[in-house]
Amino acid sequence: MTRRTTWAATAAIAALAAGGLAPLAASAQAPSNVTADWQATAATSSRAVVLPTGDVIRAHGTTPVLLHRATSGPLVTMAIGKARYVYPAALQHQVGGVLDAALFDVNADATGSTRVPVSIRYASADAPTAVPGIEVTGRSGLSATGYVTPASSRALGRALATQSGDALFAGVASVRAMRPSAPTPQWPMHTVTVNVVDDQGKPFEGMFGYLNTTDAQKGGGVGFAIRGKAKISLPQGTWQFVVVASNADATKSYIATSPEVTVNSPRDVRVDVRSATTPIRTTLAKPVREGGAEITEYGRDIVTGDYFSGASWVLLGDYETGETFVTPTVGALHGTQRVAQVVVADGGSASAPYRYSTNSGVTGRIPASPIIARVDASNTAIYRTKLVGGFDLATSMYGRSANPPTGGWSVGMPPPARAFTEYVSTGGGLIHGASLTQYISFDPVFTEKGDFTEDGHVGPKAGTTTSDVWGQAPLHQAFRSPGVAPAQSCPACLGFGSGVKGFTIGALPLSDRTHTGSGDFTEPDTFTSHLTIKADGATIIDQDGHLSGATAIPDNTKVLTTSQIASRSGAPFTLATTMTTTMSIKTSSAVNAPATWWCLTQTTCKVLPFLSVDYAAASTDANVLPAGRQSIGLTVNQVGRTVAQGVTSVKAWVSYDGRTWSVAPVTGSGATYAAALTVPAAGAGRTVVGLKVAVTDSAGTTLSEQIDGAFLLAR
Repeated sequence: MTRRTTWAATAAIAALAAGGLAPLAASAQAPSNVTADWQATAATSSRAVVLPTGDVIRAHGTTPVLLHRATSGPLVTMAIGKARYVYPAALQHQVGGVLDAALFDVNADATGSTRVPVSIRYASADAPTAVPGIEVTGRSGLSATGYVTPASSRALGRALATQSGDALFAGVASVRAMRPSAPTPQWPMHTVTVNVVDDQGKPFEGMFGYLNTTDAQKGGGVGFAIRGKAKISLPQGTWQFVVVASNADATKSYIATSPEVTVNSPRDVRVDVRSATTPIRTTLAKPVREGGAEITEYGRDIVTGDYFSGASWVLLGDYETGETFVTPTVGALHGTQRVAQVVVADGGSASAPYRYSTNSGVTGRIPASPIIARVDASNTAIYRTKLVGGFDLATSMYGRSANPPTGGWSVGMPPPARAFTEYVSTGGGLIHGASLTQYISFDPVFTEKGDFTEDGHVGPKAGTTTSDVWGQAPLHQAFRSPGVAPAQSCPACLGFGSGVKGFTIGALPLSDRTHTGSGDFTEPDTFTSHLTIKADGATIIDQDGHLSGATAIPDNTKVLTTSQIASRSGAPFTLATTMTTTMSIKTSSAVNAPATWWCLTQTTCKVLPFLSVDYAAASTDANVLPAGRQSIGLTVNQVGRTVAQGVTSVKAWVSYDGRTWSVAPVTGSGATYAAALTVPAAGAGRTVVGLKVAVTDSAGTTLSEQIDGAFLLAR
């Protein structure tokens, strides 16, 4: 059975999410060399992570997306630096205590769709061997071993629907992920006793976060309060402590912070949830339906010298019923502080649906008076969004975010219609980005089909209207844009440094005209895509995945060749597509990259002007190409150039039976061409259109792309 992801009216989600551009205690400069191992960033940076409770999160760089709730009630997330913990409040007393917090870190290797080995310690010799959420493989006395798997995770999610976490884990002393030991401290350390009080003035039980506010190298972390108390060891310096909590019925949520405190000897610190007294609220110009999401984020950025650390604490709940409160700033404030609120909610009629995706807030000291953001035409841009292709909206997921450059949260929900209006906050440097998954299922295994992503870009001016069409055929290979971060990842570059030549590329398969795509995915880590990279004819990469990542290549490489095959299943779609793209380029054709482009090396960064083609056709919303005379637009692109230069040949072929190919005459010049077709109606053995193109330029760069199942034929 496929479950539809919706927002329940009582849902209240507390989240603490990392938003930094670099990991804590890591230099803001690029590393001096690259690894020889291929980094399949298209598969990993945006992968969907199945938590030990069956909840599913996808991380798009600094913008995590909540895809699926397997558990009910509040969902709590804590993250600082590279870690981002997500868990239901029903396990608040267990995560960080009985249950290793690393199992719930969506950015760590200990989570995901594969089997995670764990060690188990029982509370007593007669405790039951079975442990919720774990496949136990062996027991000896008080100790056992096992695995956390997607199947066991879904079982724990179901168990939490009828039993409390305290009851489920009554016989378990600890569950730990098997991982390396902690590093040795580099600074003088002091013991800090943290006292945490809940919204009723009683001892708080659960996780809290802490962050050094004057030295980014010292970073931060999380602790666990038992009966309101925790003892942790911290480097000498200035620290802030944060607790994210909700009241008993999840109608009120709090981001409570301590004043910044100096730790230069053993000392006590107090964090009181009741200190969060400033309400923050967003009002929308148009009415919305129940079930909208409201995310309140408290963020900190600390910069010291060449080091940067960033963190944000987030509460995500129901827009219509929840109230959120933050602690007014008291005392010293180092670094940058921001409190913001995001609302994602649908409204309108069946004939005129709309969705709000807003982000408003204040930067600097948090006042004691209410923070109210009024969202209207003066501070929103408009997107006329259209979703084409044969798929069911009920099993799809769509989300658009408007976040600061340091990141934030996005919420994926089934789209309100195939065509709808989006009102999106703009101004203040907000970065807009979006994603669509045309089919998503969690039963019997996690499956994604029809993924598209819009790379982040600075939002347009208020009042601007943008047309945005998703899933338009034909699906083809496309290069990622460099992005908007200060260190922009080059979509195709050579980097030189420390005697290493590094090759980076981001050419995503099955993309549409304006959004990058991917092959189908089914856990555990199964992709319907394969890539090959050769240096002077010698294969250096040959594996499943997407053509996106970095590797070292021989220093004297003269020609690089890449090949990528990716498919999109026909079921549940009406059109199955397979794309085969091969590219070849001489390394001598590389040109200097902009200073902001990042090539994984500290020194020279040169752009490889690979070729690609964008297609334009008069296809229908069902991706049907009408019968009769048609013209397919072919726009040739080169990485690093606004307009392609030196194109010497563009050829095209067409097939209507998947076997025989005919020349399609091509006209045009420069970077703009068109292929002429006479399209037949569908018939016996003739249901789809296949396209093939071949492009060369004066530097000897070549592109060959074949798209089987580019369009459907009209009946």
